[in-house]
Amino acid sequence: EDEFKATDRATKAKLAEKLLDLARQDDDDVARFALLREAVRFASEGGDVTTAMRAADMMAQTYAINGTAVKVYSLSLLSKGTLPTVADAALGLAGEQIAENDYDGAKKSLQYGFAALRRISGSDRLVQLRNLSEHIDGIADQFKEVARHSETLKTNPNDPAANLEVGRFESFVKGNWEKGLQHLSRSGDGPLRQLAEQTLNGTDDAQEKFSIANGWWKQANSLDGIKKDRVLAYAGSLYREALPELTGLSKATAEKRL
Repeated sequence: EDEFKATDRATKAKLAEKLLDLARQDDDDVARFALLREAVRFASEGGDVTTAMRAADMMAQTYAINGTAVKVYSLSLLSKGTLPTVADAALGLAGEQIAENDYDGAKKSLQYGFAALRRISGSDRLVQLRNLSEHIDGIADQFKEVARHSETLKTNPNDPAANLEVGRFESFVKGNWEKGLQHLSRSGDGPLRQLAEQTLNGTDDAQEKFSIANGWWKQANSLDGIKKDRVLAYAGSLYREALPELTGLSKATAEKRL
């Protein structure tokens, strides 16, 4: 009971660990929820980023709640201290929010990261935060253009035009190829759809993988800006996988493009 009245960060952090351990052992749903909620709070107030995020993840996995919202609440408490690890947590959470197209939320998370580093100058994390913040601005603007297509897919998941636009955005802008390729394989762009299907089917044959990489390399040369960079990087990853077993002109081409 005295631990719950503690004001020092170290005691709060230790209590959070105990509460998280108890939550893992408790079979009562109501009790477990209360333990996890308090673990998040005490870990956040105690500056224990790892325990706070683990408790938040466990809450999201066990209960029908928004785990991201719990993490944002945790960051709001953590950012009152000066902790580089808070900035790391902010960067990670912003990444999760970007994946969900929650760009306003991602910017808010980064603000907590900036707050945690307010008395630290010349930090690499500050550079990372600024770069990601600028990147979010660019992505958010482009998402506005494809948002209506995302809405279309909620009622008509096989719509070719909507899949094309969402697939391009996920792959070429966000670099989320796993999700983007699924959409592109249902798009109305014949050559791009075929290339996406070949990529999804995969192959262990180096020459076939080289051919797929060539397809993305060609696709990249029809683009510009971040889209071109994303597709060139993806083609490069395929060339790199195929290279050890390539010979002759194919090997020379792959090496040159890497």
